[in-house]
Amino acid sequence: MRVYKLTSLLFLLWTSAFSQQYYFQEISMADGLANDKVYTIFEDTDHFIWMGTGYGVSVFDGTQIQNYSSNDGLAIGGVKSIYQDRFGNLLFGHYDGGLTQFRNGSFESLDSLDITGHIYKFIEYDDFLWVITDGSGAYRFQMLKESDGWNFKDSEKYMGKEGLSDRVYDIIELSSGELIFVTDAGLKKFTSENQEFNIYKKNIIPAYFQITSIFEASDSIIYIGTHNGGLYILDSKADQIKYYDEKSGLSHNFVMSLAEDKQGRIWIGTFGGGLNVLSNGEIKHFDSRNGFPDKRVQSLLVNYQGVLLAGTNASGLQIFKGFQFLNFTNIPNFETTTVFDLESVNGSLYEATEKGLLKITFNNDISYQIESVETFIPEISFKFIEPNGEKGLWLASELDEVWYFDLSDNSYRIISALRPYFRLNKITSFTKDKLNRLWIGTIDGLLMYDPATEQVERLSQENGILNNDISCVQVSGDKIWVGSRQSRAGVNYILENKVHRIELPLIITITPTAFKETDDGLWIGTENQGILVLRDDTISEIYSENEGLLSNHISFISSDKNGKLWVGNQKGLNCYLKNAESPWMSYSMAQGYMGLDCSLGALSYNRKGNMWIGTSQGAVLNFIDKVPIFEGSAPPIISEIKVDDVSIENDEELVLSYNQNEIEFKFSAVELYSPEKLKFSYKVDGLNQKWQTISSDGDRKITLFAMQPGNYTMHLKIVDYRGQISALKVPLAFTITPPWYKTTWAFVSALILIMLIIWAYIKYREQNLKIEKKILEEKVEERTHEVVIKNVQLEQKNKDITDSLHYASRIQQAVLPTTRSLEPYGFIYYRPKDIVSGDFYFIAREDKSIYICAADCTGHGVPGALLSIMGVNMMDRILATNRDISPDDFLNKLNAEVAKTLRHDETQGVNDGMDLALIKINCEENKLYYAGAYNALYIIKNKELTELKADRFSIGSQRVRKDLVYKSQSVDIEWNERVYLFSDGLADQFGGERQKKLKSSGLKNLLLSVQDYSISEQKKEISNFMNKWKESEEQIDDVLLIGLELTKELKNFKT
Repeated sequence: MRVYKLTSLLFLLWTSAFSQQYYFQEISMADGLANDKVYTIFEDTDHFIWMGTGYGVSVFDGTQIQNYSSNDGLAIGGVKSIYQDRFGNLLFGHYDGGLTQFRNGSFESLDSLDITGHIYKFIEYDDFLWVITDGSGAYRFQMLKESDGWNFKDSEKYMGKEGLSDRVYDIIELSSGELIFVTDAGLKKFTSENQEFNIYKKNIIPAYFQITSIFEASDSIIYIGTHNGGLYILDSKADQIKYYDEKSGLSHNFVMSLAEDKQGRIWIGTFGGGLNVLSNGEIKHFDSRNGFPDKRVQSLLVNYQGVLLAGTNASGLQIFKGFQFLNFTNIPNFETTTVFDLESVNGSLYEATEKGLLKITFNNDISYQIESVETFIPEISFKFIEPNGEKGLWLASELDEVWYFDLSDNSYRIISALRPYFRLNKITSFTKDKLNRLWIGTIDGLLMYDPATEQVERLSQENGILNNDISCVQVSGDKIWVGSRQSRAGVNYILENKVHRIELPLIITITPTAFKETDDGLWIGTENQGILVLRDDTISEIYSENEGLLSNHISFISSDKNGKLWVGNQKGLNCYLKNAESPWMSYSMAQGYMGLDCSLGALSYNRKGNMWIGTSQGAVLNFIDKVPIFEGSAPPIISEIKVDDVSIENDEELVLSYNQNEIEFKFSAVELYSPEKLKFSYKVDGLNQKWQTISSDGDRKITLFAMQPGNYTMHLKIVDYRGQISALKVPLAFTITPPWYKTTWAFVSALILIMLIIWAYIKYREQNLKIEKKILEEKVEERTHEVVIKNVQLEQKNKDITDSLHYASRIQQAVLPTTRSLEPYGFIYYRPKDIVSGDFYFIAREDKSIYICAADCTGHGVPGALLSIMGVNMMDRILATNRDISPDDFLNKLNAEVAKTLRHDETQGVNDGMDLALIKINCEENKLYYAGAYNALYIIKNKELTELKADRFSIGSQRVRKDLVYKSQSVDIEWNERVYLFSDGLADQFGGERQKKLKSSGLKNLLLSVQDYSISEQKKEISNFMNKWKESEEQIDDVLLIGLELTKELKNFKT
């Protein structure tokens, strides 16, 4: 084994020669800015960014830059200051004194004001607008009470003779309510009560240092910038003054502007030393050496998100993307920038490059200022690095050789034991396990090299490896994970020198490039299919560009000291945010990650736990604890409306004509940290109810075609990089009017016209009708006389018929017992439907027995009445010839008599009859006998109802058959019982709230409900119920109900 002492190229370069950069996004003339000199920056209420430049004013709406100059109505000269007043109007102060107002969508130059000198600032105090200049002192304008604006025609002017000064550079209202002016004579305080200016904080700053700016932080500490005197800090609460100048860390003593970010850091713009930030008493510089391109800062602004913007003297607008990434690129005297792999060892960074091994040494682990850069073995291109503790480095070269680099003396050697395996082979991956063994993936199997024994073992498909073309080897705990190129079957892992296989349920081939075991399962990065998450031998998740990855080509997967999962890929860096609405946070150039891609497996953590990443643009240091905390995107606004490609005013009430059928809504949303991640969607009430997605790559506009007349409301929302949703403050309502012939007035006019035509036609018809009427009247008079005569004849006939019916009723009543026949032992509730009734009742006393019957003949009125008289006569005849007859024999004989009388045995006979219930009460035996034809008998005792069922065939309703006979039922009388016989008239009566039949169940409930009344009172209660139940309904049938109380006094009953 030959050992080489270092004789190759060595560079030793000092800190100032290297490029370690934070990322500042630049908006300059190359991006559409009118001029690269940005005097001032302002954020309006829509969060648009306005920039005053040497050309005029420019505005950035989140997508594009629009420039305005004197050609658009501005005053002559560059814009030094911008302000938005309480009314929403924008004011622009110009270089050399011009003043412009932007109101109601147009610029207005206020030429009548005689202002000399630059206008530096605007402020509202009480109900006045103050304007300060460096030649005309300060102007104060009163608010117009009758409109939303200021009285620019009449102003109060304050200069040196009024106690202020001709030159005023800044103005501020402190949290204490004091109004402070920065003048060439120091600080002045304005007192409203006596309109006086007095010296503020006398002698706190040497008089020979001109104050240039003043700023009050959120903790009420006042920061004062000076010309060549540095920064003074006034802490009134602590009653102390601090100052910073070049000797104490400030990059330059000319402080031009000041700002505070949301973390409480104070940003200091200098005119000659670039940008500074003061945090916890320490100052950090930003200049061309670490990413900030201009030494002269004109203005600073921290927007609502918390993003810092810096206006420069010659480099346009600079937008700072945070401290998370420090980029090490473009190292002088070093031709290559690609870092294939890297390792952080002993505080130094070792990089595998195509020009050898690069060692970068830093001054400390805080600022990472480079002290030196050394290059070893420049003639060899290295692809992989693995550390051997703090002793040395294992290297794999492009020539497919494995080297060992000794850190103690910078010597190196080639591992000769591995050379025979690389004659026709190629190294694809490289790692080291816990036992310090090297695992080397090749295109022809997997090699394991043990440095302790210098033994080499080759594993291939014969040993269980899925494919000899190894794409990735990675150590995770005690396992060595192995991925094979174009493998569909699965992946391998080696544990305790045994090869294991995990089957993947895939129908496509994959090439694993990274592995990571977590609590959620095994994460497998692939070459072109994104990430597969394997849990319990099942793929639980698949992440790709559709889910938020920057690229499907994965370079590494790693978890940091905080447990966050980081994924490097070919387009940048992703961080997995578990349980977040948008789980993948992306980092690319827009977020300060200047490496763009990530080299395969090029990841290392330094002593602080921060992440080094190798890229094609050099190395990037990811400060994982400095992820910027910015607010979400600004709510979207509708910036322009076009109808048929012509811009129109965006009024509160937007009304369009039906033939304006192409409507275009342009919208804007300012997102300065991660604009490429904004997702837009919209819906239009009245048109669609589902949200429609708008491509974030295209123009920010919505175009609607062929809209039908109606009322619509446009809703627009955006989702930013953190998954936060913001929407239009007020949804845009608009109306499309119909054509005139579909309008309300057109319909009304048409209706009136139709009515007039109808009226004219009616008048015409009236004339004709009058003529016809006269003819008809003569005919009607003639016919009326004839009708009158016939009506008289009909009335006489009707009277004769009615008289006959009344006479028939008297005959029927004479045949039937009176309805009071059962009193006081019972009652008869009898209500015919017509003058005569088809229901009848029969009551007779025969020796020791009482017969009571309730019958319902077929039909009602005259037919029923005839049957009822016939039935009463037959019953009298049967009882007269059959003393003490039983109810069943009674009904059988009655059935035969009715059938015989109505000739039911003949085809021409009448098929009518009757339903009835008959009881016989033997008062000596205390027995009740019952037989019935369809009509049941109810017996109630102690409010419990017993029903005796009837035979299911009518009296005389069918031909006489010997097998159809009626049967009697007997009941022992327990005195004080009540029995009820009835026809179907009550049960069939419609009524009640639901207008339905009472039915037998309703009749039972009715009878049970009156049991608290005496038998004689029950008739009245039942009659009242019947009237209430029926109300206005027509009685549909004759009604008969007989109630009888079984008492011992019945022995005395006589008919």
